[in-house]
Amino acid sequence: MLDCDMYCNDPTSVRQAMCYYCDPQTPSIAFVQFPQTFRNICQDDIYDSQIRNVFKIRWHGFDGVGGPTISGSNLYIKREALLGSFSKQQELVALKRSFGPSNDFIKTLVEDYKPGFIHDGESSRMLLEKANVLASCSYENQTSWGSTVGFLYFCVVEDYFTGFSLHRKGWKSVYLYPKKPQFLGTAATNFNEVSIQWTRWASGLTSVAISKFCLLIYGPLKMSWVQFMCYSELAFMPLLNCLSLWGFAFIPQLCLFNDIPLYPKVSDSSFNIFLIIFLSAILKSLYEVVTTGGQVR
Repeated sequence: MLDCDMYCNDPTSVRQAMCYYCDPQTPSIAFVQFPQTFRNICQDDIYDSQIRNVFKIRWHGFDGVGGPTISGSNLYIKREALLGSFSKQQELVALKRSFGPSNDFIKTLVEDYKPGFIHDGESSRMLLEKANVLASCSYENQTSWGSTVGFLYFCVVEDYFTGFSLHRKGWKSVYLYPKKPQFLGTAATNFNEVSIQWTRWASGLTSVAISKFCLLIYGPLKMSWVQFMCYSELAFMPLLNCLSLWGFAFIPQLCLFNDIPLYPKVSDSSFNIFLIIFLSAILKSLYEVVTTGGQVR
């Protein structure tokens, strides 16, 4: 699965992913996730366009507790996990109700399906027409696509919600981070693009957190509690961060208008508290940058 602004930089990525799928000790692997790496990031990445905190820190930890969530792009996913498993005995009408009217697509769902080869132009033209119907935006109407089949369209972060649903059912995932970038793409590199991108992510995560699928209610079914805590931290992160942002937006102005000192004087004993908080935040950020290959500058 690839976003439109990403491309495969190393065709051996599929072979690396298949190593996990072919391992008999890991039959429940739903998808193998690669990091998002970008070719248009300058040396001074002041907006963290490479999303260092996610792909170089969090997802490695996520990988140790059942695997990370789907990251939107750069992954190989098992079709059984995304669509389910089927047999020839199931009624064609029921399958069409879920997957749409394409007979050719429904044929590919059974486990013993073997693709054929087309040798004449007329058959090729007919197949292309059927593919155009299958790829049209209206094909999903009156079907189960987006609700129980494929990616779940409940919110704008369908990758997070779909990954959470798969892990909740007992599927596992793998985070694979080779030295050579397996996929490359373009990232947001200015403040306007980055703010729009993060606003979309934050609104999508918040819509899950305050919906009927709230993790505190929906809860883990076959997911470990540690993995559940990781998912919960992601979902509620925008709600927690907004408190500090609103504080930065209002408190300094209120103090200024009412002639109230915002920070204590250096000579005050309470100044040490502010100093420790400030330095610890800066050092934590610096530590993340340096340990993930970034520069102090």
